[in-house]
Amino acid sequence: MKLPQGSFLSSARIGTSDELQFAGMAILPIMQGMPAGEELTELLHTEEKERAAAFASESRRTSFIYGRIAAKLAILEVFPEAVAQEINIVNGAIGEPVIEWPGHEYSVSVSHSEHHSAGLVFPTGLLMGIDIETPEEKNRSIIPSILSPDEMELVKAANNSIEFLHLLWTAKEAAGKANGFGFRLPAEKYEIETEVSVNHDGVRYFLSRFKHLNGVDAITRNLGGAVLSVAFPTGHYFQDQVIRLLSIQPMEKDPVF
Repeated sequence: MKLPQGSFLSSARIGTSDELQFAGMAILPIMQGMPAGEELTELLHTEEKERAAAFASESRRTSFIYGRIAAKLAILEVFPEAVAQEINIVNGAIGEPVIEWPGHEYSVSVSHSEHHSAGLVFPTGLLMGIDIETPEEKNRSIIPSILSPDEMELVKAANNSIEFLHLLWTAKEAAGKANGFGFRLPAEKYEIETEVSVNHDGVRYFLSRFKHLNGVDAITRNLGGAVLSVAFPTGHYFQDQVIRLLSIQPMEKDPVF
């Protein structure tokens, strides 16, 4: 199956030491005006195609299709024998994506921005979530509205980097998906207390720890020009597993935050 240039696929063992399973991840660049190509749209369930066709907005339809394709590719990373067309990803009670696939206890997190889509599949019960954004100057005046004074000090220490602003934004979004509430909770609930740089095999990652959110951390990196965050259960054990999941070599050298 041919993927758009700039796509990334990854899988890694995830879970507790007595029950290791797999997580899968897929990142796709969104190409406006073409729904990812005929071969990739064939990964969708019939009901997913019907929901896509119901969108009046072309951009929303494209984002939906790419998000579902990313989710299906992530599932295939864990279950290569699966028939993607038989797996239906529906909206849950609060709009979250839910996998309808009898006999498989797995959950999915989806993110789509103007330029990228991302899918993450993981064992149900783990607090995990994914978010991806492309750093853009137009967001410089928007992101501070969800940051605390202390977080703005972190931004200043990072020389007001637009990438660092998006790092904080995606880490919060991923954490909100992991706990299932998103920004239905006040933004201050996702205040980042510490930001730690972690280097692994020549790639720079950032570990976010939250002041008021127990049980969830987030790892962020730059991947192919996009800022990608994955939230996960707190602890060094899970941290190492998520870094392995994110250890994908991009097609060009990572910019430095």
